[in-house]
Amino acid sequence: VHDLIMENSEASNHLDKYKRSKMKDGLEKSNRAISVSQQTKEKLVENNFFEEENVKVIRPSVSEEFYPEKESPEEINLPEKYILNVGAFGERKNNDFLLEVLKELPPRFNLCKISGNSSKSQRDNFLKEAVRRGLEDRVNIYGWVSNKDLRRIYSNADVYLHPASYGGLELTPLEAASCGSPVVIQSEGVPAANVLGEKVAKFSKFNPKKVASLVEQEEGKSIRYNTKDKQDIKSEIGDFLH
Repeated sequence: VHDLIMENSEASNHLDKYKRSKMKDGLEKSNRAISVSQQTKEKLVENNFFEEENVKVIRPSVSEEFYPEKESPEEINLPEKYILNVGAFGERKNNDFLLEVLKELPPRFNLCKISGNSSKSQRDNFLKEAVRRGLEDRVNIYGWVSNKDLRRIYSNADVYLHPASYGGLELTPLEAASCGSPVVIQSEGVPAANVLGEKVAKFSKFNPKKVASLVEQEEGKSIRYNTKDKQDIKSEIGDFLH
């Protein structure tokens, strides 16, 4: 189980209602569950789907394609110094907060936003907001990039900034850390913050000045998230199910 966001939110259309119904039906018919995070485990127990002993937390593996590589990307040109965010433009991602933080940072910092599944209107709206704040020359938006280029983009980032307010275990902060990028992450309701532990800088209040200060503190640091071996994950699953 990745998360219970759909179970705990209003269904906005027939497809969402169908997905939520199928998810609930599957959970109710199951005797045990594997969760990707402690937070999701707690939600499964809290919603009375399982007893605590019947849920096993197994941290997911990050693709072997993500490791430190300082070469420049092949397909895109990057600014010399940048904070990075990879993900969609949904409301819970708090993308406007990226601009608020950028506004508080010295001019040497740029923002690189990668969103492979975004629409043109979403990108345009984000750029309009950047223009309104006088940041148009410091904001770069990219669509889909290959994992090879994404690895290099992560590796060269001065800081990976993740301000999402809640969600399942998003892999992008783990991928960034696997590539050696320092991570500044919102910690409330975001399982990746718990998985990364003390390796990363965390914040819980959306104060742009304080988060900008964190970004400057973390600038240039190098961390490493050591992903689990896939065989070890298979063994953990086997032990739990038997």
